[in-house]
Amino acid sequence: MVSVVNRYRSDAGLGPVALHGVIDALAQERSDEIAAAQVIGHDFEALKVRFAQLGICWSAFGEIVLRAGSVDYESFILRWYNSPMHNAQMLGAAYTHAGGSWTQGSDGRIYAAMIFVDLCGESPPPWQPSATFYDTVGSPFLADIEWLAAAGISNGCGGGAFCPASPVSREQMASFLTRAVGLPAPSTDYFWDDGASAHQDDINRVAQAGIANGCGGGAFCPGNTVSREQMASFLSRALGLPAPSGDYFWDDSGSVHEDAINRLAEAGITTGCAGGQYCPSSGVTREQMAAFLHRAFD
Repeated sequence: MVSVVNRYRSDAGLGPVALHGVIDALAQERSDEIAAAQVIGHDFEALKVRFAQLGICWSAFGEIVLRAGSVDYESFILRWYNSPMHNAQMLGAAYTHAGGSWTQGSDGRIYAAMIFVDLCGESPPPWQPSATFYDTVGSPFLADIEWLAAAGISNGCGGGAFCPASPVSREQMASFLTRAVGLPAPSTDYFWDDGASAHQDDINRVAQAGIANGCGGGAFCPGNTVSREQMASFLSRALGLPAPSGDYFWDDSGSVHEDAINRLAEAGITTGCAGGQYCPSSGVTREQMAAFLHRAFD
């Protein structure tokens, strides 16, 4: 929701508002509240109390809420944009941070809320226009995503978006790797469960190159999310990384991909997920995938 708002702010010549985790959680609270009451309204005094409880120092804030029949971020934002009162909040030049969420009420309808805040002592984040995708402004992986697009490895997820926080599926990973490595056409069909996949050709290319061995039983599991440990093995095989000389993380000792994870770390492609951990079973998002591929293939 914040990234869609930032597209409208960009069109108006304004810099983006940054996604703020605490404000985002507060927006979730608000959408839950209005969904439970099934009444659209504001309680600004209650918001001030919550700001104080959560340690948020503000100099200005605003809230916009909505009731809709289905989940459609573009429709949410467009309705707010076309309302002068809500438009003033969306395009508030002073705001530096925001959060947004939605909840489905017991009546089956969607109740959405966004909160905009000018944090004390905070300047608006620098304007970082993405040359390629409208929803990557503010992503810490913006440079990696732009490299990915320039290299022809990804064209986004449709409609001018990249969907940075969406998970990467195994079939999508096959296509990313095929383009990154420049794999030749396959000579055979390796898996029985990818016949309906638009990525079938690329799945067979990575199989033929020995980069992917499937998920067992002659299947590839094309729609499954790629985990961080699986990503390590894909990249280790694609790059032909040498055996590691050390053990870099404490939380991967039970993983069949531990050797590949250490190869990736020794090559400088990953530094883990903080605290000496790799988080092997966590899923990989599209923006994280961009960073992995950028470090691996640039």
